[in-house]
Amino acid sequence: LKHLEELRTPPPVETIERVEPEVIVPQRAPTPREGETVKAPPPPPEPAKPKEREMPWTLSLNLEENTECEVLLWGDGEAERVEGDRVRRWVFQPSGMASPATVRLQAADIFREASFDVLTGEINAERAGPRKDSFRP
Repeated sequence: LKHLEELRTPPPVETIERVEPEVIVPQRAPTPREGETVKAPPPPPEPAKPKEREMPWTLSLNLEENTECEVLLWGDGEAERVEGDRVRRWVFQPSGMASPATVRLQAADIFREASFDVLTGEINAERAGPRKDSFRP
């Protein structure tokens, strides 16, 4: 019962010593007397001009002659071949959702393939070897 009574008793009230804030009186420059000239304050600096914005977020790559490129996007069943004047947009953004899922480049007798993480855009898997005719291993 003694323990129960201690639990029911509110904690003692602590007194906190009050501290007066320090008052700071600003110093004023003396006022000019009659006939005195006063130096004007320097003009404020001009605001910095905004830099020309470049587009570092885009990069165009031209494939070498006789190189084929296949792109497999998330959710697609088959890879899509990029040929001729066709352009395929790849997105790797800091907020996630990287696209494409896999890219394969094929030259005359070799291929190189890379798979990307959907959230970070980092390469998950990379393969290279003799040329194959499809994405399927």
